[in-house]
Formats: sequence, structure tokens, C-alpha cells
Amino acid sequence: MGARPHECYMWAYRLMENPDWTLVHGTILGGIVDHAWCEKGNRMYDPLTNQEGPASVFSKQHNYQVDHLYDVDTAMEEAQRTKVYGAWRASALVLQLVRQSRPDWDGIYKYR
Repeated sequence: MGARPHECYMWAYRLMENPDWTLVHGTILGGIVDHAWCEKGNRMYDPLTNQEGPASVFSKQHNYQVDHLYDVDTAMEEAQRTKVYGAWRASALVLQLVRQSRPDWDGIYKYR
């Protein structure tokens, strides 16, 4: 797929067009890397690796840790409120600081 870091937020958000999926924001590799993916029942889809499989297998392989779950409506509200695809819980202060220091910043994961 050739995706870059943090594009996971955009790709996972776009999968939310299918309301059967739940958007997940969390971390991988023991909390080292912020990440976004989607889950449906006990299935998981990682947009950066373009792999789908049992959530239990993904969790063991890369130590996925869930921070927040979003349904379609909540994901859309958060994207419109923050103007980014994610991460939203930590993003309010971070986005404010980034925008102050780089007013021209347009971020690769900016909500459009």
C-alpha cells in the first residue's frame, strides 16, 4: 500500500463508510506507536498493512492496545470538530500547539 505513518487515521476513518465496522484508536508495539484500525465483531482490519483477521491474532503479533472506540456518528463528529482524521483524544492540545507553531501546516491526515 505504501502508506506513511499516521495515514492509518485517514484510511481507517474512510472505512467507516461501512457502519458495520468500529473505528479504533490506540497503540501498537507496546504503546510505542499511535495507530488506528477497524474492528467488526472479533475481526480486525489494519489499513496500513491491508490485512484483516482475528483480533486476537493481531493483538498478539503487534501488541495492539485499544484506547478509544468510535461508531460512525461519533467519528464524523470528531473529524468535523478537530478537522483531522485522528487521533482525537490527545489531539486538541497538540493541534492547538501545532497550529500556533506552523500556521501553514496542512497535515497528511487532515480531515477534508
